[in-house]
Amino acid sequence: LKVGAMKFKLFISVLLMSAIGFSQALDRPPQFVLISFDGSKSHNFWKETFKLSQDVQGQFTYFVSGVYFLQKKDKLNYQPPKRKAGASDIGFAENDLGDIQRRTEAVWHGLSELNPAMEIGSHVNGHFDGSYWTYEEWTKEFTEFHRLVEKVFSFYPTMNTRFANQWESTLHAEIKGFRAPLLAGQVSITGKVLSDFKYAYDASQVLKGKWPYKHTPDLWNIGLSRIGLAGTTRETVAMDYNVLYGQCGGVFNPSNSGECKTIDDKLLAYYEKQTYYSYIQAFLKDYYGNRMPLSIGHHFSLWNKGIYWKALQRFIRDVCTLPEVKCITHGKMAEWLNEQNAIHGYSVFNKLNQGLFDKTGISEIPRERLKVDLSLMKKVSFGERALVVPDISKLVEKVMLKGDLPHAHDEAPGDVDMEQFRYTPPEVN
Repeated sequence: LKVGAMKFKLFISVLLMSAIGFSQALDRPPQFVLISFDGSKSHNFWKETFKLSQDVQGQFTYFVSGVYFLQKKDKLNYQPPKRKAGASDIGFAENDLGDIQRRTEAVWHGLSELNPAMEIGSHVNGHFDGSYWTYEEWTKEFTEFHRLVEKVFSFYPTMNTRFANQWESTLHAEIKGFRAPLLAGQVSITGKVLSDFKYAYDASQVLKGKWPYKHTPDLWNIGLSRIGLAGTTRETVAMDYNVLYGQCGGVFNPSNSGECKTIDDKLLAYYEKQTYYSYIQAFLKDYYGNRMPLSIGHHFSLWNKGIYWKALQRFIRDVCTLPEVKCITHGKMAEWLNEQNAIHGYSVFNKLNQGLFDKTGISEIPRERLKVDLSLMKKVSFGERALVVPDISKLVEKVMLKGDLPHAHDEAPGDVDMEQFRYTPPEVN
């Protein structure tokens, strides 16, 4: 009976594949992992992410904010929509040209000297909620962004770098992707603006269980992933701030910080493992499922004593060198999507969503190396004190599934000692 049932299931699968037009199985796609950072102000964080990317030969995307290329004393040169001139929820660059120069040097190094190179995208400027902006206001915000970033050497001509003459044309050609502050935008409006500026993708939406798709004929939605929070029934956007919000129950100390109001070392250790396992669970689900890209967003922040940055480092080091895994930029992802669309037609993404591709010989190495034992989250050595993990309410989960809040750009200081926040793999006896 079991053999007969298996043959019947195989017969039905063949019929289904035939019904949707399969003459042969699709090649299995790689498991794409997209790591991105929003804002990107802290100098030492730039360096640390570069080191990590080189260690695993991966590529990251940096959605930069235009206000970090304008000194605070010159803030009136930025006019945001519906706000007074010089307004910004995330501040500006320091009143020291050396601050901006170091940031341009980091960007140039990542674009032109790293191998493989990174990608620069737009996070526009003052980190405002643009969900109620008009087409004209969004156009103005993008125009301001490109002016602040691309023409920084025209505005500050005394800055002296070897690449000043190449900067504007290079950045103009490079910036082809966008993530909205607070993930707040209106696709019907921002989609038109992004097309006007000839962008290739929008990374502002949240995707659950499916591959990127097109907003317009020339614009891909390469959104952040929606994932489960390990050890709970709750879900979250795969972003450090959203995980932080859930773990803190939305209560911070001080109120505009990235620190839970009630926290101790034991709970911090638990939350670090929970974050890591959440990413790993999502990765394994995608790798052995429909291979949808896993997109994780972070900030240059060290909230809750750096546990989210440590968890991300561990995740990147564990997955980016696995078989059939490609840790690439969003721009490279858009190029791959365009190639598949050109070869197979847009309907190929419906087939990918269903996992209808060749799965023979898929590697078991990820499953063997990345076993998730949720009981280990509570095994932390802090004496006999009981570990009490607060529940996450449905109301808090609603925020975890939305965009970040303005204080999500509470970035680490530019000269922070990143070595103390570096993930160190445990020694194997």
